[in-house]
Amino acid sequence: EMANHLGQRMRTFKGDFNQKINYGFELLLVRQAQKEEIALIKNLYDKTLKSKAGKEHEVWTVLGNILLNLDETINKI
Repeated sequence: EMANHLGQRMRTFKGDFNQKINYGFELLLVRQAQKEEIALIKNLYDKTLKSKAGKEHEVWTVLGNILLNLDETINKI
């Protein structure tokens, strides 16, 4: 449920993909995502969107889950 809520907050945040990911990073880690991190997440987003047949809601939940399970996030919580 947390992953879903985080994912939907990022999805509905006004801005482009990078700004949405940075918003999630700021909420959880109090920092901006590095370019390499955004590139990895964008790659996962594209692959997941293809496998979920365009169900963007579900894709953002997956991204929320990824951010919540980062070692850096777990150590901050």
